[in-house]
Amino acid sequence: MTACPVCDAPALARVCDVCGHAFAAANNPDVEVFRLPDLELPPTADGPTPVVPLSELEPTRFANTAVAADWSEVDWERTSVAGVPDVAAGGLAELDTGREVTPPEPTAPTGGPVTCRYCRHVQASGLMCEVCGMRLPWSLRIAPSVAPLADPDALVRCQRCGERTYQRERCSSCGGLLSSPV
Repeated sequence: MTACPVCDAPALARVCDVCGHAFAAANNPDVEVFRLPDLELPPTADGPTPVVPLSELEPTRFANTAVAADWSEVDWERTSVAGVPDVAAGGLAELDTGREVTPPEPTAPTGGPVTCRYCRHVQASGLMCEVCGMRLPWSLRIAPSVAPLADPDALVRCQRCGERTYQRERCSSCGGLLSSPV
């Protein structure tokens, strides 16, 4: 076991587990690899070595995929098919699309008690559920409470970016609305 030269921690691998220092590679002598003459293919000057098909293997079940020489890219994408009658557009009246008919008037916004979609707790006010803490599905926007400007020299903290700035309508750093002094 070696010790890390940076932090003196015991090191079991090539990288220190404590500080991440990478150790130098060990100088191992290169082992000479001998080539086996029976496994080597002789190099050819005129291309790849010809291969003899093996008689023990089953032939493929797919047909030969060689492309005819008279084929061109013009025949690749045809935009019309000969011999097919034109279909009149207009749709099918008796086809059920499975869609619900949309009512003409929009859904009225909820102003009364709201049921939490997670724990089914009914709550009359608040942004978060009192039982599970998840956000309630209010459809009416809750007006943000804006504190009146009392002292123009007092500093407030922006709730969006955390920057301390003078009381104004918006933060001088990020432009967020300032609501309450800190």
